[in-house]
Amino acid sequence: MSEEKHYYETFQVKDVIRYPKGQLILSNSTQGEQVYLQEIYNPYRDINHVQQLMAQLTYPYLYPIKQVIQSGNRLILVHPYMKLRPLTQLVTIKKPMLPDQAIKLYQNLLRTAIHLLHYEIPMVVHMEPEDIFLVHQPYLLFVKLCSSVGEAVEQFENSWRGLFPFLLTGKKDATISSLQSCLPIQIRELLYRSFEPLITPEDMLQLCEQAHFATVPRRKVHSRKGKKYWWIGITAFSMLGMGLSLHFVNDWLKPVSSTSVQQNKHADVITIPQISFHDQKISSLYMNQTLKQPTVVQFSFIQKEVSPFSAFFVTPDKERFGLHFDHQGYPYIIAGHKKKISTQDRASSTFHLKPKQEYKFQLIFQPNKPLYINVSSQDQKWLIVGPVLSEKEYQLFFLGNWMTHIQQVKVTKNNRAQLLWRQKDGGQLVHGNLVEQSKQIILMEQSQFQYPYCPTFHYRWQGQDDEKSIPLIELESLTSERFILFYHPSHSIELVQVTTQMKRLSSIPLPKKWNPKDETELVMMNQGERLRFTIQQDKKSRDLTYQLKQPMIFQYIHIRTDKYLLRILNK
Repeated sequence: MSEEKHYYETFQVKDVIRYPKGQLILSNSTQGEQVYLQEIYNPYRDINHVQQLMAQLTYPYLYPIKQVIQSGNRLILVHPYMKLRPLTQLVTIKKPMLPDQAIKLYQNLLRTAIHLLHYEIPMVVHMEPEDIFLVHQPYLLFVKLCSSVGEAVEQFENSWRGLFPFLLTGKKDATISSLQSCLPIQIRELLYRSFEPLITPEDMLQLCEQAHFATVPRRKVHSRKGKKYWWIGITAFSMLGMGLSLHFVNDWLKPVSSTSVQQNKHADVITIPQISFHDQKISSLYMNQTLKQPTVVQFSFIQKEVSPFSAFFVTPDKERFGLHFDHQGYPYIIAGHKKKISTQDRASSTFHLKPKQEYKFQLIFQPNKPLYINVSSQDQKWLIVGPVLSEKEYQLFFLGNWMTHIQQVKVTKNNRAQLLWRQKDGGQLVHGNLVEQSKQIILMEQSQFQYPYCPTFHYRWQGQDDEKSIPLIELESLTSERFILFYHPSHSIELVQVTTQMKRLSSIPLPKKWNPKDETELVMMNQGERLRFTIQQDKKSRDLTYQLKQPMIFQYIHIRTDKYLLRILNK
């Protein structure tokens, strides 16, 4: 009663407003100021230190704290009075957020929550939609102090995953099946990743910050009438250190004779036998006619010595999407309005150009879809899923110097360009990048390869030292139900089903002498109403089975990597 007496002596309570994860007490201070009070439990003995740290707590998306009052083993947080509107009143099924707005809001709130997890006194903020409030900006409000970072992370696990789907659909319990057709492909990929068992909030925040996706224009942009011929001009670019800085010099345009450009009768195919750079400095060649329809760009090139080279598409407002190789031959992705490419953006640590070797390039251009890039040589092939191209007009640019000779340029309008991305066995890379060699496929970090479903599926792989290099296997049904097989830190393999939450179905322990660097084989069988997974290494095997409630038809099998490389051996 002493705590309550102290509590009521300080403030005059007017109303108690209850929410799913907490309550606010609308009160008047002794000076007559209207405030909100939030009462939280303090698990720490050094009460004065905790009170001081809470009073200093200021984050852009955390509801402001005016004062912190000690009351026994509890702290009273005094908040300024504002007219709060729950997020659930503004985001509804009829009025969901646009993808670019949703991802920005999600990033800001998730970043704040992660910072609080690792604060000097770890705490959890609730990210359920009904516990987020809007004034002039969104605010996280209800906090809980934890005795350790581990406890905070564990309690936060079930709080952060549901907000992103809600922002995009207005549904509190949005399922994967309800997201299939209405969202851009990269946004759907982010949603899928958010429900993966091994993805942490920090991983998800990094994926959101790296994502490049197109927003649908609100009004139609009318394309300019194409000229009869494609022309090639020359303009100057400057290279700064390891980076690429794009600065146009308009007074150095030198058109090449149109006789070098060949068109078919319907102007669907453009060919250029050869393009040469004649300057020792980096310069560029570009095509004046614009691209807007699905198009396949193919060419080959040879370099006397390895030097910077780029092939990319440019919009009228100078957005750039494509590929750049540095002076060591390592590839980088060009995306958006970046004016400089840093070494952190390197797309592959395995693939790089070599001098005096011919490379064949294929760029698959499709508005509102990712840019697909295929670079092949005699002994290997490199594939990458690039950024999503917005629905605009583009010009094709090549950048290089006198060391680079481009040959057999072919630009083809093709409404079925997507089909060219599929492999002979029907599989295709849907995220990240890989290197294909004669006896193996090296799937890079945070990449995903998709196979068409077959009742019996098997493949062999080799990982790295880290046991997490056991790949994540995902089954996707025709009704968008998803089953994931993954490695658990308890040295076991687990099968879970993912809807709005993860449901653990079955698990098996791995052999004690399991070595992720050794060759391992996985066989998956759909036996009517039963799924069976057999994992074998060095003549030792483990079987994991699960009885389905009813027969299920699957359409895809996905293999995903996290922060590691995976070597998939040829069957």
